[in-house]
Amino acid sequence: MLASRHGRLLLSRRTTAAVGSLQLQLQLQSFNLNTPRSSSTTTTAAAKQKPKQPVPVPSGSYPFVGHLPRLISGESVQNWAKLHQECGAIFEINVMGKEIVVTSNPRHAKVILMHQGSYPYRINMKSWATIFEQQKWPAGIAWATGDDWKRKRAVLGETLLMQKHAKHYVPHVLPAANRMVDCLTGHLNAEGRLTESVRMLSGMFALEAVMKVVVGGDFQALTVPLPPDAVQFQQAVETMFTETSIIENIPLHITFHTARYQRLTQAWKTMYSFPQQTLQPILDHYNEHGKLPDQVHGTVLPKLIERHEEGELTMDEVLGIGVQAIAAAVDTTGQTTEYLFYNLAAHFDVQERIVQQLAETTGGRPTTDDEPLQLTVEEYSNQKYLFAVLKESMRLTPTIGAHARTLVQDADLGDFVIPKGKLVLMNYLSMTQNPDLYPLPHLFLPERFLKDKTETETATCPMMQHHHSSESVAEEKQAAIQAGHAVSKDPYAAIPFGHGARKCPGKAFAELDIHLLALAVLRKYRIEYDGPPLEQREKNLLRPSVPLWPHFRFVPRE
Repeated sequence: MLASRHGRLLLSRRTTAAVGSLQLQLQLQSFNLNTPRSSSTTTTAAAKQKPKQPVPVPSGSYPFVGHLPRLISGESVQNWAKLHQECGAIFEINVMGKEIVVTSNPRHAKVILMHQGSYPYRINMKSWATIFEQQKWPAGIAWATGDDWKRKRAVLGETLLMQKHAKHYVPHVLPAANRMVDCLTGHLNAEGRLTESVRMLSGMFALEAVMKVVVGGDFQALTVPLPPDAVQFQQAVETMFTETSIIENIPLHITFHTARYQRLTQAWKTMYSFPQQTLQPILDHYNEHGKLPDQVHGTVLPKLIERHEEGELTMDEVLGIGVQAIAAAVDTTGQTTEYLFYNLAAHFDVQERIVQQLAETTGGRPTTDDEPLQLTVEEYSNQKYLFAVLKESMRLTPTIGAHARTLVQDADLGDFVIPKGKLVLMNYLSMTQNPDLYPLPHLFLPERFLKDKTETETATCPMMQHHHSSESVAEEKQAAIQAGHAVSKDPYAAIPFGHGARKCPGKAFAELDIHLLALAVLRKYRIEYDGPPLEQREKNLLRPSVPLWPHFRFVPRE
């Protein structure tokens, strides 16, 4: 009864991440709000012409710590939902002296995300900035500001940010996806169960793919066993996320260079030095010969070098952007892929529809033989159902649960005016589980994100006669589709990568990675899961409370 338990679970656990990681997990940005009057928002001047309500404040605040006890008691990922139940869609809390406005209204999110100004400001991560300064590394784009940020962001915009650019990397990423299938096969036991976690394997694929796109060549991360240095790199990324969330809330760790701060420093050194070992020899070749090696033709690195030759980037910045792009690609991609596999395993009909569309859009080429997956850019662009599947998976089981911005002007959010300087937290999980925005939100309905509603027929899975729960869920889904419930009523209620100038710079490339990986795996295997229902815990990112990967089975297709 995986699918039905899965549905009940997701209804019960929908909240945002705990406060311990607000400064790291959330993208804290500023914006200048100069919008014309509309039905939902007005300018600051107009807002002063009519009285506004005070933002509700929940009970349970204590001196010094504020509402912190309400956020960390019991099941931390459920506490935000309780606050919404008490106060409504918007409320204000105090955490260790920091005032935070929390909203689950997508109209508020639209106001904030659409008006961030020309130079969005992100609150500096003091621990990261200190480490980078000590190591004499160029500032990362994640916390750069002003012209420095805009200059680096523009380079990424020309290479990775836009979907129309990212899809042209299909020929670069596809070989890595095929090697990932071979690597996954090599990590299966006789029962078809993994001997290594999905997140680790998917992270290795993401690492291989981004290295291919940034510098070309085969990185050899997808081996059996996995290369120890690449494993250490992935572990360092996870350590970085975990330690930063604690250190940023207790700055004394930085002042006194505690053991925790030293672990964070070592994690960053590993994260930086690992990709640098590949990038530095290529840049040395350029410095010596005045040109890049042939292997990097058609990758991101030549575009960075062009910016260097035009005087827009220093060579240290070229190295820094390349290193940070590689480091950022691993952990979130791995976790998102694991959640996708979990959702696919609960819905055999979805797996079959993906494989069916792949066959239909590739001229009927075999989809279950031992030959590597072949796919042109145009054929990739036609996998509309798969694109919708990933969007629905990120809605139902996201890796990041919230987005935030810091206001520099008073902002009118309808009945409330939020003064400048306030941190506004947009409760993404609450939005995605709101039945007014997503009817029957517990159901996994990729059709919500299909523009062409004629593609809503559920494919018949050959194994469904042996899996009653999947069959019954498929029937429930089909009934929901026919009743017109497969809709997404507000685009600002589903923004897993953020939106606007400060959205995730690797959004399009991450989606490309996961799309190609799913196609390569599903054409060879059917994914099954026989473990407990997913429960998420906040560990900076939203993680499974217990490992999922031992309960996956990969069954070869006949």
